[in-house]
Amino acid sequence: MKEFPYVECFPDGWKRGKDQDRACQEADIQGYPTWVINGKKLEGGKDLETLRELVRGRDLAEIRAAQAAQ
Repeated sequence: MKEFPYVECFPDGWKRGKDQDRACQEADIQGYPTWVINGKKLEGGKDLETLRELVRGRDLAEIRAAQAAQ
């Protein structure tokens, strides 16, 4: 996690005890999980395959269509 850009907003999460409220406000995090990938903000849980495809540049609609076709 040291090399992963990460803002902890969950009260009992990895960075508990830090000034989470301020960090979350500065990152404009309204809920969790929130993912910011390639400049796009996505909220809600995502499986690892979806996250991998988002990092590779595919958009969420394209990924969902491919998953539905399987």
